[in-house]
Amino acid sequence: MFGIRRIYPKGPVTDPSFAGAALLVCGHGGANPSSPLPERRRVMAQACGFAEAVGCNLYGPPTLETVFAGLRARSIFLVPHFMSAGTTLAALRARVAEMSTGHDVVVCPPFGAHAGLPRRIAEAAREAAVCRGWSPERTALLLIGHGSRINGASGEFLRGLRQSLRQWSVFGEVQAAFLSEEPEIDAVLSEIDSPRIVAVGCFAASGRHAARDVPASLLRAERPLAYTGAVGEAPWADQLLLEQALHGARDRGLGGESPLRRAGGA
Repeated sequence: MFGIRRIYPKGPVTDPSFAGAALLVCGHGGANPSSPLPERRRVMAQACGFAEAVGCNLYGPPTLETVFAGLRARSIFLVPHFMSAGTTLAALRARVAEMSTGHDVVVCPPFGAHAGLPRRIAEAAREAAVCRGWSPERTALLLIGHGSRINGASGEFLRGLRQSLRQWSVFGEVQAAFLSEEPEIDAVLSEIDSPRIVAVGCFAASGRHAARDVPASLLRAERPLAYTGAVGEAPWADQLLLEQALHGARDRGLGGESPLRRAGGA
C-alpha cells in the first residue's frame, strides 16, 4: 500500500547513447492534433543529453514523415506516446519501415508499457481522493480506456492495469470501463458500491475522448466524483516517456537494436 505523499520527479534519465541523438515522441493525432512533446518535455530531454527533441503525430500535423525529414541526428529514439501495443503501434512500425532515410532508428516501448505506470496512477488517484477529504478505502477507482471491438490489445492493457491496482492499491473498489467495448461507462457506474469515485482517463493525450466524451459520461455518476484527466498529460508522465527511451537504448545495447524494431521491421 502507498502512503500519502506528493509525486516529485526524479532526476534526469541519462545514457551515453543519447549523446548527439534525437528523441522523437509520436502521438496518435486526430481531428485536433497537437505535439506530444510540449516545451517542458523538450527541455527535460535535452537535459538528459539529447541533441534534438521533437514531437509528431501518426495522424495529422505535425506528421511523422515531415518531422522525421527535418531531424539532423542520425541516431533516433522514437517513443510511441500510446497506451498499448495495438493497431496504432503496428501502423507506426509500418510507417517507419517505409521511410528510407539512412537513420539508425530505435522504436522504443510505448508509454503505456512502462512498468511503473500502475504505481504512478495509484499515487495520483490517492492524492486526488485525499485532497478532497475522501478516504480511499471508501472510494472507488474507475479506470477508463478506449477499448476496441477489433483489436484486443487496448482492452487487455486496461484489464491488466485493473488487476495490478486491485492487488496493491488502497481503494475500496477498482473497476474498468471502456468507450468502444463492454463494459461501457454507464454499466460500470451502476455497479459501483462506493459512495465516491476517482476516475482516471487511461489515454495518452487529452483528445476528444479524454476531454469531452468521458466527462460527459461521468456526469451521470449521481455521486461525488473526481476525474483526473488523461494520464499521458500528467507531469509525472514526462519521466516515464524518457525512461522508455532509456529502455530502448538498453535493448539496443543487448541485441544491436530494439526488439520492437526487429519485430516490426522498422
